[in-house]
Formats: sequence, C-alpha cells, structure tokens
Amino acid sequence: MFTKKEWIHFVIIVLVVGFALGFNDGADEFVIGAWLLNLLIVTIMVAISLFLYQWAQKTVAKVNGFITEFKIWGVDTFHWGLWWGIMLKKEKDLPKTFKFFGREITIKSVPIGIFLSIIVTLVTNGHLFWLGLTNYDLMIKRSKRLGRKFVNVTGYDEAKIALAGPMTCVVLMIVFGLLNAQGMFTKMIMINTWLAVFNMIPFFQFDGGKVWNGSRVLYVFSAVFIAAIAILVHFLDFMPLLIVSVILALTAAIIFFVKRYVEDK
Repeated sequence: MFTKKEWIHFVIIVLVVGFALGFNDGADEFVIGAWLLNLLIVTIMVAISLFLYQWAQKTVAKVNGFITEFKIWGVDTFHWGLWWGIMLKKEKDLPKTFKFFGREITIKSVPIGIFLSIIVTLVTNGHLFWLGLTNYDLMIKRSKRLGRKFVNVTGYDEAKIALAGPMTCVVLMIVFGLLNAQGMFTKMIMINTWLAVFNMIPFFQFDGGKVWNGSRVLYVFSAVFIAAIAILVHFLDFMPLLIVSVILALTAAIIFFVKRYVEDK
C-alpha cells in the first residue's frame, strides 16, 4: 500500500510531529529521562494515528478508483496571485537542478511545513505547534473508473478522499475518549484533535482545502462536526456526543447553504 518513498516521508513526518507534540512534557522540572520517555510515547501515538489517517485516505481512494501518493507538504513557487478569492500559483520556481560536488541534485519543492513546525516548537517551547505537514497526489486508475458518470476526478471525489483522514482522527478521538476513564489516553485524544484541526485548514494543498474546493457545504458540516467532537469528547458519553455533534454540524451546514445558495438568488 505504501511505496518506499512514501515510507521515508512517513517516518520524517512522524518524527517531526512527535517532536512538536512531545517537546513540552508539561513537567515543572526538566528531567532528561522523563522527557525522552514522553517524547517516545507521543511519537509512537503519532505514528499509529498518522498511519491510520493515510490508510483511510488510500482505502477510500482505492474504492473510488484512484491511487494516493503520500508526501511531505512543500511549495514549488513563491509567486502567488488571487483569483475570485482563491490563492493560485502565478509561476513555478521549482524544480531546479544544481550540482553539488559533481553530483546533480534536483529540488522539487521546499518542505516549508517541516521548517515551520520545528521553528514554532522551539520558539514557543512547545506551547504552540504547526502540524500542517502532509499532502498527497491523486492518480486515476482508469480501468476502475469505467462505467462511472465521470471518469476523471471530480471535486467531490477528492473531497471524500481528503475527508477520510480527519474523520479517522474523529473515530480515534471517540474510541480513546470512551476508554479514557483513568486519563491514560489523554495524549492520544490530543494528538488526533490537533491532526484533524490542522489538516482541515482550508488551504488548497491541505485536506481541508480539497474538501472546501469539492463541497463547501460538506466542509462546513465536517469542520463543525470535528470541532464539536474535539471539545465535547471530554464531557459527554458516546450517544449524546454523537447526537449533539451531528445536530450542531447539520445546523451550521443548513445555515451556510441557505446564506450561500438560497438568499443570494
């Protein structure tokens, strides 16, 4: 399911996210052994969460006749423009090839998410963090798309695939919230909360941006649903949690739909 290149990117992202979320262990006094143990535990939890996150996206993509290639989020241009409020590339600055000690090296993109994550973590001593590090490319398996109304990828197709990741975090939040009577899984809930929140940022290369571009109503529903789960999972049992979150999400989606598509006509 994962290629060698994807595994390399996965390990790098797990280490960076684990560092960001585990850097501040919340202790009053720094003890190297305790700090390293906390960092290790958090990194393992991040690895489990991110693996399931990517597995869900790959599974939904496969069901819909696509293949996803997981990669580190990077930028290939520093020239941007706005068109109808959407940020678009004006021109690409990368890839560029240069020689280093006689060997050709090609830089396809700058992994700005990794730099941001490390800098924010160190500057704020782990009190703040940046987790927008992942991205994926979507490729079509045409043989699996035969007989469908649209052979090529649609915005809604990509929205479903992108949303599978954050919704996996929601499932993990709920499951570990139910098992968290003794506070053993508080870190796991926190990790999946922030992974879902950051990846739902409606920037066009993030999963949230892909959901937003595919279906604005679906984005509003899912964003409110995720936020409600993240907050209420600490206070409500499963059924009340699900019911209240769905009601809030549906209300927000209906209001958005009416304001955007009904009143504007």
